Amino acid sequence: MTGNAAYRRALSEGEVVNVAYSRVLLLGTAGVGKSSFKNSLMKLPWDPKANSTIISDVSCVRPFAKGLLSEQWEAITHEAEIEAMAHLFSSVSKGEMYRSVLVDPTDDVITPSTNDTASIKLDSVLRQISTAALRFYLTLGQLEPHLLMHFWDCGGQPAFLEILPVFLTSRTTFLLLFDASKDLNSKWQSVHHIDGIRYDGEEVNMSTLTYMLNWMACVHSHLMKYGADGSIPDYPRMFCIGTHGDLLTERKKEQVRSELISHYKDKEYVKLISDTLIIDNTSS
Repeated sequence: MTGNAAYRRALSEGEVVNVAYSRVLLLGTAGVGKSSFKNSLMKLPWDPKANSTIISDVSCVRPFAKGLLSEQWEAITHEAEIEAMAHLFSSVSKGEMYRSVLVDPTDDVITPSTNDTASIKLDSVLRQISTAALRFYLTLGQLEPHLLMHFWDCGGQPAFLEILPVFLTSRTTFLLLFDASKDLNSKWQSVHHIDGIRYDGEEVNMSTLTYMLNWMACVHSHLMKYGADGSIPDYPRMFCIGTHGDLLTERKKEQVRSELISHYKDKEYVKLISDTLIIDNTSS
């Protein structure tokens, strides 16, 4: 049996493997600075002429790329993702019962189950991972975990704001971004930035506050599940992040933060909100 077939068999039999991948959804109306926030996490310079994200942008990021004591995050390549997955496969394959998920190095041929292009590509990726995993398994001792984060930067134009249900899994971390320099109750206006020029779209009949509270309620209603003992699970988690903090005084930042908290502190979904922050995207 090939490594790919063995891996699929293990999955079909209900084997559970903890994978160090995390999906992070950046959600907010257009122009709040979602892409700039993601770039600031990676210590990339702020680009005042950056174009607005249309539909979505997906990035795979490795936190603490220079070690756990470093704040440097970085975008990673396809090869780096393969290596990271190989480390994970090797880690769970130390026991003999998992050994069969690693590919036989003498098996040089993969026979796709179908002629579908996507299936062939998947087989190729799985083969790369399992081959690398076998190499790590045979040559390395203790393996360091490789944490990877998939950032889904969703376009904030009205047509794309309904994309949230696609990401409603308990293992997603939700970052709800808003422009802290504007009144939470003001009507929201779609904004596009193209080559450094701002284009204002139509004003919609909803406020930023309404959007924020609706997203919180949506995540809670779909994903909140209590433990058997009534405990609150670790996931999902939401963070409220106010951008444009560079335009506010420290006192004003605290006022905005306190105002938003006052609107959700008595709601049931407050249990899922880890923190509310006001940040400055212009400095990494």
